[in-house]
Formats: sequence, structure tokens, C-alpha cells
Amino acid sequence: MPYAHSAYHIIQDELQNYCSKLMNFPWLGHWVHETVVANYIGLPKGAGEHGQSEALTSLLACIKAGKGGSKAKGNVKATGLEYAGDLSEQYNESGVCFQTWGGEESFKHGNLSEGELYCSPRWFHFGNEFSFELRLQLNIANELTGQCDTGTITADDPAILQMYQIKRQQKMYKYFYNCETEECVQYRNFDIPMIASKFIDVWPDAKMSSTKPRRRSFLPQDLELLENDFRLILISSNIIGKFVLDGDTLLPSLSPRVSRTRTTSSNVSPAVRLSTAASISPTVSQPEPSTPARARPTIDNPPSLGNSRLPDSLRIKYIKCTQDGVILWDMVNELASLELLFYLEMKDDIAWDALAGAMEKQGVNMTTTFEPIELCAMSGSNKSNARQNINDARDDFFWHMGGNFVLKQDELLHMWQADETRVER
Repeated sequence: MPYAHSAYHIIQDELQNYCSKLMNFPWLGHWVHETVVANYIGLPKGAGEHGQSEALTSLLACIKAGKGGSKAKGNVKATGLEYAGDLSEQYNESGVCFQTWGGEESFKHGNLSEGELYCSPRWFHFGNEFSFELRLQLNIANELTGQCDTGTITADDPAILQMYQIKRQQKMYKYFYNCETEECVQYRNFDIPMIASKFIDVWPDAKMSSTKPRRRSFLPQDLELLENDFRLILISSNIIGKFVLDGDTLLPSLSPRVSRTRTTSSNVSPAVRLSTAASISPTVSQPEPSTPARARPTIDNPPSLGNSRLPDSLRIKYIKCTQDGVILWDMVNELASLELLFYLEMKDDIAWDALAGAMEKQGVNMTTTFEPIELCAMSGSNKSNARQNINDARDDFFWHMGGNFVLKQDELLHMWQADETRVER
């Protein structure tokens, strides 16, 4: 590490401003990488020999001394802070601290200096509430970005993943961060619930209704909070994005293109469709027949079937169980659930709100990616298209199985899954 005050000259004119911005950084439960902090408070990246990391070192030295510069050079300037002390002490009275942790990283010098500075990064914490340790935060960040081990998924360590899952995470976390939902459907439906369930203790207010890592195991508002926190972790860990201040709250900064899309898009998410269709009441009082008929609830302000569209979660590219010749086994379970759901809805004429119970009787979990209430807004042609997509995805799966496992006539995929001993040799 260079001399602490070596870069003082590039911060001296704005010393009090930089000190104020650092000490008034919005309180956050995460540890924030020094590069993210330096960018947020606007430290110069180096128009000379010294770079941004060296400028931060000088800033911390000034805060510790309560001033910067020297009398000999005539450039002494006070920090303007009431606090003067060492921010490396975790429980100091300022509420701001840092620790040096991790392997060496490269930090650029100024534009007039060749080479780079190699040192372990500093991680800052703002506020007196320490939600979790830095190591745990980085474990979450690594899982979100697919930086984890391969192997067999086990109940004891769900972080050990199949290679196809790791590649999916490495490819899709950027789309997830930018809220480009159509590009990361599988990531949000499978990876996010799995990661959230593994680290659920970090968020004591978030609860799971089931031990199975599925989106429906979380309340929508809890999952929204977790997803937003995941995005903040990605920023804090210096992986992607930057912070923007909204009042007193730090939020992820999205690209202008994505922000415009989120503002103007007419596509409504299943969660929103579910909330708008939550009020259900019968419109006509019918005499009770001798044979109980299927209850057909009426939804207030139902969507027009003439304007309906096939939900994205039922499009062929989102329900296929293969990618680049590799079978995605978590998608096989989802396809089996979708197949049975549409089979029961069509063949047995079961109402949407009774499908979960009917599937449970056959030992099949409800789908993760599709809400049964969405059937109410689907036209007959869209339902037909969905069933065709399911059949095409199923055919593609068994083609990739190479004929080793075959279905009997009129057998559904979940029945084949239940009969694991049957192998066509």
C-alpha cells in the first residue's frame, strides 16, 4: 500500500465534500466494495500518477487525523467532520467502518502511471445493523452468478449444482439484475427460489410455506423483497450495476432502455394478474343440482379473451427441458406438472381453484412457473397452443433420451417419472 497521503493533492480541493458524502452514505445492511463506494462519492479516477483506490486511502487517512495536508506545504485543510478516528475499527461511534478482506485485486493507477496496484479490497459498512457477515454475502453473490462447484444436488448442500444450472446462472444473472424478465424466466423460476431458500435465515421476516424451493413457496411481497436485495448484493459486491438514491433509499440503477420498458410495457406479470383477479364471487344464484356441478367463479373485470395472449411461461422456449443437447432435469419436473394441469383442466373439467388438490392426489406438485388462475384469461386457441407446446417439449425431451426410456400409450410424463425401474434396454 502506498504512502497514505500520497494522493492527497487530488482530493484536497473537495476534501470536505468527499468526507461528507462518505460519512452520509445511506445506511445499508451489506458490505460495499471500495470501488463502488469510491464511484458513489465521486472520487477522481486519477488524472495523474494516482488512481481512485489511492485517493480513497488518502481520504481515510484524513478522516483518521481530522485533517489533511501539511503546514510545510501550506495545504492543511480540516475534514469538517465531528468525528475523527480510524474507520477500520468496526464498532466506532461514526456508524461507518471498513475491513480489508479477500484475495488481491488490481486497481488502476492514474493515467500518467503504468502498471496497476495489487492489494486486497476494502469493504465498507454503513449503519449499526450488521445483517450478515461479508463471507456470507459473497457466498450469495457467487451463487447468483454461477461461481460455485459442480456435482450432484443433495439436500445437505443445494449449492453443488449441475453444470447446466451453473451456465444458466452465469448467463442470466445480468438479465435478472436489469429486470429483463423474458430473458431470465428459468433463472427466476428455479435459481432464485433455490438461492433464497438456502439463505432464508438472513431475512427473518421472509417465510416459506413449503420446504421445496419454488416461487409459490414464498409470499409475492417477500420474493420481491428478496429479489431486490439480491440486486443490491450484486452491486455492493462490485459485480454489476450501481446505486441510485431515491429519497433516503439506495436502489439499483437500471439502463434507460430497461427503465422505459418497465414503465411502458403493457405485459402484466402473473403476480399482478393474480392480484387483479383476487376478488371472486358468483354472479347468479343457481338451484343446487342433484349432481354437484363444477363451480365456475366469476372474476371481477376479467380480461377480454379476444385480447388474450399466450403467457410467456407456456411458450416453447421456456418449457423445453433441453439446452445445447443437455437435459435440464428441474425443467422435466415442471413440464410434468404443466402437462398434468392442462390434462385435468381439459379431460376432467376441473376448475382452476381445484387443480392443486387434484394434482396433489396424484403426487404431483403444482407448477412453479404458471398460476392456474391464468387459465381464466386464456382463450380456447391459447389453451390448445399451450398443450401443443407441452407435447412438443415432451417429444424433444424423449428424443434426447435416445430411446432408453419410453412412454406407454396414453401415459403422462409424471407416471413415467414414478416408474423409475422401467428401462427399455
